[in-house]
Amino acid sequence: MRTTLNTIYNNINNNLHNIKSDLNDINNRISSGQRMSKISDDPVAMSSALRMRSSLAGIGQYHDNLNYGSSIINGSESALTQIKEQVNQAQITILQAKNSSVNTDQRQNIAEVIRNYKEQIVTLGNSRIDGKYIFGGHRTSGYTEAEPAPFVLDKIDGYRVNGTMPDPRDPDAPGWLVKDNVDNFDANDTLQITNDTDGTRNIALGSLGDSTVADNGLNMQGTANLRDAINAGGPHETKALLTTLIAGTEVDPASGTNDIEFDLTGPEGATASIKVNFKGSETEVETAQKVVEKINESSNITGVRAFRGTGGNGGPNNSIVLRNSEDGEEGAIQIADLDGDEINRTGLSNGTQFADDSNNTGYISFSSTEPFTYSATDDDDILAPGEMLQRLGLKAGYVGITGTDNNDNPVYGFNHTGTLGQNDLKINGINIDAAAPDENSILYPAESAAAKAEAINARSDETGVTARITPAYKKADGVVEAGTLGSGDLVINGVDIFTANTALKSQDDDNTLLNAINDKEGKTGVAATRNAEGTILLKTIDGRNLHIETSTQGESLTHINGTSPPAAANQVYMGRVQLHSDQEFTLETGVFGLDKIEYGLEALGLAGGQLISGETGDKAGDGRITVNQVIEKQGSVRYAGDREDNLSIKTGRTDSMDISSNGDQAIMSTDIFSILCQLEDNLRGVNYHRVTGIHKAGDVTAALDSGKTGLAGEEDLKDGSFTVKVKDHEHSPPEELEFTIPVDAGQDSLSSVAVKINGVPGMEAYWNDNNQLEISTTEPDRYTYTVSEDTSNFLAVTGTDSETMQMQALDDSLAGLEDAFSEMTTRVSDFGARANRIEVQKQIYDNLELKVNENLSEVQDTDYTKAIMDLKAAQTAYQAALNSAGKTMQLSLVDYL
Repeated sequence: MRTTLNTIYNNINNNLHNIKSDLNDINNRISSGQRMSKISDDPVAMSSALRMRSSLAGIGQYHDNLNYGSSIINGSESALTQIKEQVNQAQITILQAKNSSVNTDQRQNIAEVIRNYKEQIVTLGNSRIDGKYIFGGHRTSGYTEAEPAPFVLDKIDGYRVNGTMPDPRDPDAPGWLVKDNVDNFDANDTLQITNDTDGTRNIALGSLGDSTVADNGLNMQGTANLRDAINAGGPHETKALLTTLIAGTEVDPASGTNDIEFDLTGPEGATASIKVNFKGSETEVETAQKVVEKINESSNITGVRAFRGTGGNGGPNNSIVLRNSEDGEEGAIQIADLDGDEINRTGLSNGTQFADDSNNTGYISFSSTEPFTYSATDDDDILAPGEMLQRLGLKAGYVGITGTDNNDNPVYGFNHTGTLGQNDLKINGINIDAAAPDENSILYPAESAAAKAEAINARSDETGVTARITPAYKKADGVVEAGTLGSGDLVINGVDIFTANTALKSQDDDNTLLNAINDKEGKTGVAATRNAEGTILLKTIDGRNLHIETSTQGESLTHINGTSPPAAANQVYMGRVQLHSDQEFTLETGVFGLDKIEYGLEALGLAGGQLISGETGDKAGDGRITVNQVIEKQGSVRYAGDREDNLSIKTGRTDSMDISSNGDQAIMSTDIFSILCQLEDNLRGVNYHRVTGIHKAGDVTAALDSGKTGLAGEEDLKDGSFTVKVKDHEHSPPEELEFTIPVDAGQDSLSSVAVKINGVPGMEAYWNDNNQLEISTTEPDRYTYTVSEDTSNFLAVTGTDSETMQMQALDDSLAGLEDAFSEMTTRVSDFGARANRIEVQKQIYDNLELKVNENLSEVQDTDYTKAIMDLKAAQTAYQAALNSAGKTMQLSLVDYL
C-alpha cells in the first residue's frame, strides 16, 4: 500500500493526541488526588469503590444513631437516678412521720410532701429529648388532651368497665306455672302465643283438666297438659319444656343403722356416688336433711339438686325430692344400687325417670329461637287479660324482655338475660366461648360471675382484657326478730341451716343465727355478719351464686329475701363482672329483635347505653361498647405510653439496640406510684389494706367480759360497736360500703367479733396462730378499709385500732420503698450497661470506618510517586514524538519539492 504524505500526517497527529490525553489524565490524577474520575477509567475498581463509599455512608448513619442513643441513655439514666433520689427522700420522710412526737396535723402536712415527690417523679417520667418522650416507648408523640404525656397524674391506670349486679332470679317462677289453687278454666278460655314465624297459636285452657288435683302441692297433671297443648301440632319456634322431678316416700330412719351409699346419674349422664354417714338415732328430719346435703354436694357433677319434702313442694313431708338443676331440663334422673334397708330409710327407689305428668316441678320453661308475645282471654270476660296471666303464673316481671307483672302482652326472648352463650360476645374482635358452669353454684352455675369471668379470662392472652369478680352479697331488708326457725325455714345454697327447731333472739343478740350460718360456710361458700341494728348480711366467698330459700316463718324472722309482707321466697343472687385492660378495648355482641336486645352485654349487665356502661358514645341497642374513657382518680398515676415496645435505634442492617425502656417497664413496674399513693392515704389516716393486732390473746372463744381472753386491758372491753368502711377502688367514683359491727361483751367472744368482720364484703378477719387478730381486705389492690367510732374498745384492746393500722401501714410503705429503691438501682445500672454497649459499638464502627477508608484509598486515591513518574515518561514521549514528527515532515517536504 502506498504511504502518502497525508497518511503520515494523520498518524503523527493521532499519536500526539493520545500522548496529550495521557498527560491530561495524569495531571487530573495528580490535581484531584483520585485515581478514577469515571467508570471507564477502571470499571472493576470503580464498582469496589462505590460499595465502600456506601458502607461509609451507612457507618456514618449508625454513628449518628449511636450518638442519639447515647443522649437518650444518658437522659434516661439521669432521670432514673433522680427518681431514685426521690424514693430515698420519701424513705427519710416516712421515718420522720413514724416518730411518736409527730401529731395528726403534721402527718397531713407530710402527706403533701409525699404528693410533691410523686409529682416530681411524674415530671421526670415525662422527660423529653429532641421533643420525644424517652419513657414513652414507640409512642413518642400523638398524645391527647386527656393523655397529654406518658405519665398522667390523677388518672387511673388502664381502662375498665363495670357490669351491674343482675336482678335476683326466682327459681320457682322461671316462666309458666300452673298451681293447684288456680280455678278451672272454661272450655273457651284461650292462651295466645305469637311470634314472627308461627304467627298466632291459640291454646284452649279448658284442656288443662281439674286444677284442684295436686301432687303434694304441685299440679303436675295440669302442667303437663299445658305443655302438650302448647307443643301440639309442632314443631314450633316456641316450645314448652318441663323440669324432671321425682319424690320418694317419707324416710324411715329406724330401718337400719349402716351408712347409705348409692349412685345418682343426672340428665347429662354424669354419675356421682352418694355416701351418707350415720351415727344412729337420727330423726326423720335429720335423716332427710343428711341425704339432701350429700346429694347437693355433687350437684355440679350430676346436674341434680335435692330438698326435703314438705307436702307442698312435690314430695311428702320428710321425703327426699330430686329435680334437675336447670329449668326446662326434661332429661332423666337415675338412681341405682340402693338395697332394701336403704330404700326404706331414704324413701327412694332404684330406676330411671323422665319428666311426665306425675314427675315434674309444676313449672313450664320456654325454649325459643325468636321473641314471642303471649296474652290470655277469658270467655266470661270476668278477668282482665293481665289477671288471666297471673292466674297461670306468667310473671313477665321476672323473665320478660319487656313488660311488668300482669302486663297484658309481655314479650319474651331468648334466655340471654343471664347466660353468656357461644358467640354472644366479642372482645377486640375475638369470640368468647360460652360460659361453662362453675364448680360451686347450686343453681344457674353457667350464669354466675365465676363462670362468665372464666370464659373471658380464657381468651385474655388474645384480647388483652381480663375479668374480675365482685362476689354476690345480700343485706336483709329488716332486723332479725325473735322466734323459732327449724328445718326448711332458711336454706342457703342447698344447705338447710337449721335441722332442728332453734330459738332466735331479737336482733340476734346472742349470735345464734350468725353462728348457724357461718358454721356451714364450708358447705355453702357463704359468710354472714350483722350490723349494730341486728340486720343480717350474707356474702359469697367467691364468684358463685347466692341461693337463699326462706319459708314464711324464715322470712318473717330474717327478712333476708325482702318480701313484703313476709312470705316464702326463693331467690338467687349473682355477682358481677368487671373488665380491665391496659389499652382501649371494644365489646361487640349479637343484637336481637326490634327491642335491640344485646345478648353478651346483657349477660354482663352492660346493655342499655351510656347510662349503664358510663362510656361516652355508647348507644342502647347498637351492640357495641368502646371502652376508652380515661377515669379520674385523685392521687393515682396513669401510664399512657407504649407498654410493649422500647425506644430503639438501628445499629446495623438487621441489628437494633434498645436505648430506653418504656415507662411501664422502667417505672410503673416498680410499683412506686401505688406505694406513694398508699403512703399518702395512710398519712391522712384513710384507705388501709391490713393490720395485725399487736396484742396477743389467750382464749379467743371466751366471752369478752369473762376475764379469760388473756388480752392485756381486757377489762376495758364493753358493749358498743365500731364502724368498718370498705371502698372498692375499681369503680369511679369508688363504691363504698359502711357497716357497723356490734360488740356484746356478755355474748361475744374475740372469735365471734372476728367472724362479724369477716362477713363484710371485701373483708377478711381471723385470729392467727400467734393469737393475734388479722384484719385485711380480700383484694389489697382493689379494696381498702377504714375503721372508726369504736365505742366498745375492741380495736384498741386487740391492737388493731387506727393508730396501729397507720404505723403498720407506714412500715409496709417503707418496705415497699426499699424494694422500689432496689429496683431503681437495678434500672440505673442497666442504663449504665447500655451506655457501655453504646461506647463499644461506637469503637467498633470507628475501627471499621478506618479500615474501609484505607481500602477505599487503595482503590481510588492517586499514587503520587507513580503518577509523577508516569508524567515524566509521558512528557519525554511527547517531546520525542514531536522531534520525530518534525524530521519526518521535513523529509517529506524535501521529497515533495
